[in-house]
Amino acid sequence: PKRGILSASSDKINWAHRLLGNDVVVNVVLREEKVQFCNSKGCILVDDMIKNITEWNEMGGTGIQHIDSSTTLNILKEMEVL
Repeated sequence: PKRGILSASSDKINWAHRLLGNDVVVNVVLREEKVQFCNSKGCILVDDMIKNITEWNEMGGTGIQHIDSSTTLNILKEMEVL
């Protein structure tokens, strides 16, 4: 809603569940709130903004810069998350 895209949250959740499975926990939060969800290397952030990835990695998590679905899925498979 902050950017005028009312379906952004549900779109992201649906995308993640469709590609990663319904058991994946998806937190859709504002940029400034993201690092609050990082508490270990097992916490993965998939984001298109490199600034968010950098901050996430600095907090000890694992950040994946999203370029396109197939690249992100391949990275998650290489990490043996999928």
